[in-house]
Amino acid sequence: MPISTKKPAPKTPDEFIRSAKAEPNEQENLMSQKDKTFLLRIPHRLHDAAKKKAGASGISLHDFILQTINEAVTKT
Repeated sequence: MPISTKKPAPKTPDEFIRSAKAEPNEQENLMSQKDKTFLLRIPHRLHDAAKKKAGASGISLHDFILQTINEAVTKT
């Protein structure tokens, strides 16, 4: 009996995402199933400065903004 060389059907993007195993990081713990999105308009200089700080910290601009907002709203 010959061995089948047929490749399995590729996964759909949804199947791939559902099957992905990733350890949640600290930033993902800040986000929930009820996340909100909105357009944020900021001055070019502020964007550049934030991007530089994020890069120096080794994180994305998105994560830097989330951390900064989280720190600001949890201060007592």
